[in-house]
Amino acid sequence: MNMIKLAAVTAVLGYSLGQAFATPIPLNHPQGLATDSKGILYVANPGTGAHPKGYRGNTGGQVLAYNTNFTQMPTKTLSGPHVNFPISLAVNSTDQLYVLNAGDWSVRAYSAGVEDTTKGWSFDIDSNPLQTYVVYSPVSISIDGMDNLWVSNGWYLLNSFVSVMSPSKALIYSQQFPGEQVASIATSPRGSAFLESSVGVGTRQYSPIGDLLAGRGAYKNKTWEATAITIDKTGKAYVCATSGAVLVRDVNTGSSAVFASLGYAPSGVAVDNVHNRVYFANEGLNQIDVYSTQGAYINTIH
Repeated sequence: MNMIKLAAVTAVLGYSLGQAFATPIPLNHPQGLATDSKGILYVANPGTGAHPKGYRGNTGGQVLAYNTNFTQMPTKTLSGPHVNFPISLAVNSTDQLYVLNAGDWSVRAYSAGVEDTTKGWSFDIDSNPLQTYVVYSPVSISIDGMDNLWVSNGWYLLNSFVSVMSPSKALIYSQQFPGEQVASIATSPRGSAFLESSVGVGTRQYSPIGDLLAGRGAYKNKTWEATAITIDKTGKAYVCATSGAVLVRDVNTGSSAVFASLGYAPSGVAVDNVHNRVYFANEGLNQIDVYSTQGAYINTIH
């Protein structure tokens, strides 16, 4: 169960040369969010309201991209038969995009390379994924400061485990959470902290990450059961609680403060440290709300 198999695959993306959609694709139950080093926002857009986390068999959906002016970028949209109910995203240090597909239990990595029209694609994302990671009932992914891939598996087993893969695709370890459903995970860019939130248990921080293997959580808050978590480049964790409140926790110092009360439980969160923005996915209203890192409302993407 702890084995993660690797296989190269050929992807078919949604905007082939000369076939780009004339109008933007609408947000349809947006889930996981991620930003790259340029501030481009990526949105997992599964396209269905069923929301069966970890459910195998759902097909369709896209990964949408938005520039820093909140305009959708058709040339960076990802879709096709290898995008099947995407629910979680991550970007590594070289801007490679990782997509977790709940529909076929996979994580696919894509290069953020330059446009190559000779392949018949009008993309900034390469037409072929670099690798496919075959995972088990996955629900959340994260990339740490050493570009290790973290995957939360086993959603429907009520016995979740978190697997960690190195940049060389080697399995580093897997850690079980017996009797739990791990709903969201996040790793710090410095590789020194790991946050996870389980249903009915709340959010826990392990610092350093070695504490995870020893079962020692430096911090636990049952009140802050989270639907989404991210840790930005400065070490601030944004914990989106089921209550609709957002907690900001400094994983280095342990200080915490309420960032905002959104009135809904975000299905995804991402931080753009280049432009000092925080993005929250509102699945119920099919929109992305944009705030400054100081907590001021900026805009809404529909």
